[in-house]
Amino acid sequence: MDKSKPNYFLAVSLPQFIQKRIHQYAVKLEQKYPFKSWVSLGDYHITLVFLGKIDTGYLTELEQELSPVIEQHPAFHITVDRIGSFGKEEQPRVLWNGVVANKTLHMLQGDLYRKCAEFAFHLDERPFRPHITLARKWNGRVKLKPSELEGKFNMGAKACSWTANEVVLYRSRSKQTPMYQQVYKFSLNEK
Repeated sequence: MDKSKPNYFLAVSLPQFIQKRIHQYAVKLEQKYPFKSWVSLGDYHITLVFLGKIDTGYLTELEQELSPVIEQHPAFHITVDRIGSFGKEEQPRVLWNGVVANKTLHMLQGDLYRKCAEFAFHLDERPFRPHITLARKWNGRVKLKPSELEGKFNMGAKACSWTANEVVLYRSRSKQTPMYQQVYKFSLNEK
């Protein structure tokens, strides 16, 4: 596969006011936790299906196939409720905000995953764990104590919640800010 081709993924987008709140929170965490890279304002999202590199000739067909799948799912409420990490506990690969368990979100992801599998993409087979990535690659000399993250989730008095009403096909643009560019927006059913 041509390494110059960008990666694509489907994700739930976050409204600007939520992105700003998460970013303010992440800036505070960045002062204490030495990760190599922190996600930029404007790049926060909840990945549903990572598609990898796609020949742009497939994009129109992909849009046409995904649109009816997405439109059959209702808009739904999302609440950010915790902080966590992936990878080794002492040297995590990813620091993230998790969301409250949501049946509608899982059903949407499952339907999209099955539809994308029909295109013969090499999809991630790990279980879906919805999250918003904050930072990547622990870069500290001292190992992180997992207990340090406990109780660190505090985004203020107001709950960090919103109604998800769209799914976006994003393209990665390395070494650019924001790194993720919207290719297509798909509306969820708001009836």
